[in-house]
Amino acid sequence: MGKTALITGASSGIGYELARCFAAGGANLVLVARDVTTLNQIANELQTTFNVSAKVIPADLSRPVAPAEIHRETEGASLAVDYLVNDAGFGAGGPFLDTDLQTELDIGRHATWTGNSERHLLLTGGRDMESDHFPRAIPLSKRSHH
Repeated sequence: MGKTALITGASSGIGYELARCFAAGGANLVLVARDVTTLNQIANELQTTFNVSAKVIPADLSRPVAPAEIHRETEGASLAVDYLVNDAGFGAGGPFLDTDLQTELDIGRHATWTGNSERHLLLTGGRDMESDHFPRAIPLSKRSHH
């Protein structure tokens, strides 16, 4: 594949499985999540198994500055992101009607703001790096109630 996939929420679940799929297809990886220890273990596993490179960027995407920090990290490493998989997120436990309204508003704001800001930074960064290079975005909903 020879491309680079940046995957948020890569430390578990769907994000981890998509990282494996991209690596199996030969894509290099930028793995983003809060748990740096788990990310490093996953990076080592995927590098060894699939002979790809994997850069780890620990980030908490609930922080408004996180997308800009991720962009600086990729730009500083001269990485052109070809695929953006936005799988990071959080949810409220319990039935929807039993959750706090402010929590629900925060979840919606986080999902919208983070997804839009990540895509904007990476798309404009891609345009700055190569005039014909625009990443493909794969936004996944991480909102859930149990």
